[in-house]
Amino acid sequence: MVAAWLEQHMFARETDAKKLATAAPHHFNDASTHKSHGRRIGREEARKHGVKVIDLEDDPALQDAVLTAYHRGTIAFEHGSITKSLTSDTGRFWLKQRPPKS
Repeated sequence: MVAAWLEQHMFARETDAKKLATAAPHHFNDASTHKSHGRRIGREEARKHGVKVIDLEDDPALQDAVLTAYHRGTIAFEHGSITKSLTSDTGRFWLKQRPPKS
């Protein structure tokens, strides 16, 4: 599924789209390399494996939007009762909260 999305979107204009779209997820899904979902993958490693990365520092408005979303999520998950959050591109959202302590 990831390879298909990459081929259709990120690599759509590349002559070797299928090859790029297959190689990237293969690398990032390699458990012997990454060990867990919690390990950080830096932008240079992502670029090395063909992922097109936009540096937030190059776009102050994008950086502000991303950091605002990150900080709001951090507050909701670390200091509130939120355990899961889903948001759509149309502005709709769904939150799951843990039950109150009795």
